[in-house]
Amino acid sequence: MISKRDHKIKVLAIFNKCTETTIPFENFINVNPDKFEKHILSFYQSNNEIGSFISNPKLKKDATLHGLNIKGLLSLINVFKLFIIFFKVKPDMVHVHHNFSGLVTSITFFVLQELQIIKSDRT
Repeated sequence: MISKRDHKIKVLAIFNKCTETTIPFENFINVNPDKFEKHILSFYQSNNEIGSFISNPKLKKDATLHGLNIKGLLSLINVFKLFIIFFKVKPDMVHVHHNFSGLVTSITFFVLQELQIIKSDRT
């Protein structure tokens, strides 16, 4: 039996980098905010860099931004922020689109053994 949720479904969408031409990013922004609490995480951008695309009038501004701001090998320590974000957001679902972010996220959540990941591969 399917029960009605008392809260919005929390979705954490993880990308290497968000741009206006990242179609899954555009699609995710347009997901119904009445049913989903949206969180966007970018491996290579800061919150401000991600926000510059969301402020575009064509896109909705109803997502929480999480930028890891990985700029080189030394900033890979920022990947540990992924654990912090996970515990803070407590997503019901995680969607990854790119290979690098997908690999790192898969390893992270394998260690945590908390939830399943939806991975979209481009063909």
